[in-house]
Amino acid sequence: MLSLFRLSDAAGVPILVQPLLVVAAERISFGKKRAPVVVLTPEQVRPWIAGLERAHSDEAVRYLSMLAEDRRTWHATAVVLDDTLRLEQRFDRLLREIEDARTRRRRATLAVVLGAVTLPAAGLMALSGLATILMGS
Repeated sequence: MLSLFRLSDAAGVPILVQPLLVVAAERISFGKKRAPVVVLTPEQVRPWIAGLERAHSDEAVRYLSMLAEDRRTWHATAVVLDDTLRLEQRFDRLLREIEDARTRRRRATLAVVLGAVTLPAAGLMALSGLATILMGS
């Protein structure tokens, strides 16, 4: 078992973890050495986890999850300019901007098509009206 020092510091008690490597392969070898982590196929993960002895209560798991999600647990400063959350927020904003641009482009295309159809028809109606006025006078 390994210790997560920063999470342990935040929790005030040692938090031990079991490293796990899941490989989507028929076979994997580390030569003659024993693997430094548990190596499982995807089908073996659930039974392996289910067979582990429970280390924490539900309440402790919720508390540790809260600590793990708090950026202050992992970073010396609360705000990190290149942290994952900030990058995800910027990416989400970029996706919204792209979708807004697509919507504007669709509307502009529709306006051009409607204009191309409507203006000639309006022109013919105007000419028809003008011809009626000229011939009627």
